[in-house]
Amino acid sequence: PRRQFLTIPIGPQLQALYRSPESAQAMPYRARATEALLEELEIHDRELSELNDFIHGSDYIDAVERGDITPDDICLMLSLDGAQLYRSKTSDCWIYIWIILDLAPDLRYKKKHILIGGVFPGPNKPKSTDSFLFPGLHHASALMREGLPIWDAAHDTVFISHPFLPMATAHQEKTL
Repeated sequence: PRRQFLTIPIGPQLQALYRSPESAQAMPYRARATEALLEELEIHDRELSELNDFIHGSDYIDAVERGDITPDDICLMLSLDGAQLYRSKTSDCWIYIWIILDLAPDLRYKKKHILIGGVFPGPNKPKSTDSFLFPGLHHASALMREGLPIWDAAHDTVFISHPFLPMATAHQEKTL
């Protein structure tokens, strides 16, 4: 018998975020902060006054300067951990979530902005985490290649986003 698990595709969840004018207005934080960061780098001879967010990392800055990440793209981070559903047991299931890095740091870790990617059964750590993550990462990869049409309720416009997983790309480049 095979284990069954739940995967929730990230594309429709991202589209739903932009249907609310409030969250659509919060999403361009990364694009605005990146623009200010690039100006600071130019003015201060590539030196930063502070390092307090992922956008200050050299992998991210290099990806933006190469054009791999554009203002319309959405940056995501994946996090995976076990969850104890009952007080007397160890991890009963494993959950992976998507963290939307386009939101300001004070918003991106709030419960309402954390998007569930998948849930798979425990109680022990899965032997092959990749097999459980594959459907969600395959979907994200397709969105990165094909793009995701999004209607922005705050600006009443449609744009094509290419969700981006910064750390996955940085890791791939190092291993090539």
